[in-house]
Amino acid sequence: MQYAQVFVDSGVPPAIITPEDMAPLLDGIVANIGVLLPIIFCLSAVFIGVKIVPQLLSRFTRF
Repeated sequence: MQYAQVFVDSGVPPAIITPEDMAPLLDGIVANIGVLLPIIFCLSAVFIGVKIVPQLLSRFTRF
């Protein structure tokens, strides 16, 4: 079965994205990663600490 391609001319030129158009977007992503990464590390450290510290305390207090 063959399909026919239909092209409609809407009069709007196709969007061409250049590297200059992408620069602000990438700058924003890099800036947000720079802010979020330390927060994520701290939260993961807290969650790991909450899980491991009670296990260590119970292991060393069993005499």
